[in-house]
Amino acid sequence: MQLNGLIVIGCDGTNVHTGHKRGIIRLMELDLNRPLQWCICLLHTNELPLRHLLNSLDGATIDLTEFCGPIGKTIKTCKELPVAPFSSISVENKPANIDRMALSNIYMIFA
Repeated sequence: MQLNGLIVIGCDGTNVHTGHKRGIIRLMELDLNRPLQWCICLLHTNELPLRHLLNSLDGATIDLTEFCGPIGKTIKTCKELPVAPFSSISVENKPANIDRMALSNIYMIFA
């Protein structure tokens, strides 16, 4: 594969891709001897800080299916709450290869 014409590279925001010393994008820049434009998906940016916040407020989870703290236990009753009113937004130009896309990328399209 020829990388001479590569201008933009995209990925999620994990350190393995975006690390400033050993991230794959940085290594590609060093290999090409020029900077690249980074297009980073920020879908998971707040995932770890939010997990740490909930663990500090509510305690760790018991297993994959159950919460143990007061906040987590109220989640069990959330199915009984009414759905908030909202307006849907139509997506007209869906990618042709949407069936082969990662679920996180599909969420970004329809978010």
